[in-house]
Amino acid sequence: GSGDPSFSGEGKMTSAALDLTMDKIALDLHGVTTRMVELDRIALRGVFTPDDEHFAIEQFLLHGGPLSVELTGGVTLVKNQTPAIDLSGHVAALNVQDALHYWPLPVGEGAREWIEANVHTGMVGPIQIEAHIPADALEQAALPEDALNIRVSLSGGTIDYIQSVTPITNAQASGVITGDTFTGEMTSGKVGNLTVSGGHAVIHDLHATNSIGEFTAHVEGGVPDMLALIDEKPMQYPSRFHLRTDG
Repeated sequence: GSGDPSFSGEGKMTSAALDLTMDKIALDLHGVTTRMVELDRIALRGVFTPDDEHFAIEQFLLHGGPLSVELTGGVTLVKNQTPAIDLSGHVAALNVQDALHYWPLPVGEGAREWIEANVHTGMVGPIQIEAHIPADALEQAALPEDALNIRVSLSGGTIDYIQSVTPITNAQASGVITGDTFTGEMTSGKVGNLTVSGGHAVIHDLHATNSIGEFTAHVEGGVPDMLALIDEKPMQYPSRFHLRTDG
């Protein structure tokens, strides 16, 4: 890489332009990723100004295996606090399990845990990222709602919405993760022989343990199939009211 510092007439550095490229990288970041991340290439171009401790990111590229990220923005260092971060960009589409592998643990922690537990297959992306995280926010239990806006689409997904109940398959959906809330919309999917559309999900307080999710959807299909679904554990509504589910 290269650096191009600029100095005032008094010999004080006023800025430093950086243009760096790295390849064949392996990162083991305890508390940030679940396991070692191997990357093919990282490229960074920007300018650091010491007076305000700000690094303006003109371009950040990251490529490794299925991962492809492009970002611009800036990072401002703040004494005795976590930095202020302003970033925008996108991540190319990738398998949901690969996405979880690269997803930083401190970012949208509750959403990440819910997706890891409940979304088993599918392609996610492209992912659009907008982050405006104030100084010291990364030390708090939850980010401010307007600090983060991540928009993601899902195709061919398999999703658990209630534990042990027949999952939604071939789901076509989209979602938005903000500072402490996940909102999702599902346009189509299948639950066994039933067809699902108009799905909506919202989970507040993502940072909290056992946050409650709200889910609604439009389901079409035969009455026996519908009764059989709601007779699965833990619901078992037909059994409770002694209704037959076999037609």
